[in-house]
Formats: sequence, structure tokens, C-alpha cells
Amino acid sequence: MIAIEVGHLFDGQRVVPGGAVVTVEGTRIFGVAPRGTPVPDGCEVIRFPDATLLPGLIDAHVHLCCDSGPGALGRLPAFSDAELTA
Repeated sequence: MIAIEVGHLFDGQRVVPGGAVVTVEGTRIFGVAPRGTPVPDGCEVIRFPDATLLPGLIDAHVHLCCDSGPGALGRLPAFSDAELTA
């Protein structure tokens, strides 16, 4: 488990004053508490005092089949099925 301490937390509706500690276990958010809340024993703490965290935000804008170079979509027909799968 790790704890991420941030200076600002946006909960989807407002910026939570005073920051927060977000504990993460594996790939899931385990808990969110006000900054300064004690973390579980043995928990690694990563501090980002000037950062804003948006837990649960999903980046749904991805390009799974191309790089970010110019003409990337135009080069897709040149790739084999195996290359596209990789």
C-alpha cells in the first residue's frame, strides 16, 4: 500500500481545502482522508505538496493503434494485423 499526499484534491464537485492523503492498494484507491491523517504502518508516503489530484478521473482519449507523429492515422494501412495487435 502507498499513500499519496497532495496539496489539492478535486472530488468531482469542489477542491477539498487543505489537501488530502490518498491510500492506494494495488491498482485501487483504498481511502481518501484529509492531509495530515496518519497512514497505516509500513505504508510508503509519496508527497506532492503543489499537485492537484483527481481520483477516479479516467483518460478516455487514447489512440491504441498509432503513435503521435504526423500522419499516424494515414500509416495504419501499412501495418500487419500482428503489428496492430502488438
